Amino acid sequence: MIVTFEANGRKITVDSDAIAYSFPSIVSEGEFFITLKNGRQFRARHVSKHDVEGDHSLCAVMRVQRGW
Repeated sequence: MIVTFEANGRKITVDSDAIAYSFPSIVSEGEFFITLKNGRQFRARHVSKHDVEGDHSLCAVMRVQRGW
């Protein structure tokens, strides 16, 4: 499964296994704080999960990002 979200004006796609934890903002409805296992942190909006059949290849990620 992959997760897409917007942060700092960019659309970001990560494998769900790369997320260490996430929690909702108590100040801004619809925003989440996401921390990846590598330590990167994001204040995310428009968070969504997508099932990807087969492997998590770059092509599968691009299909989700571009709506293919």
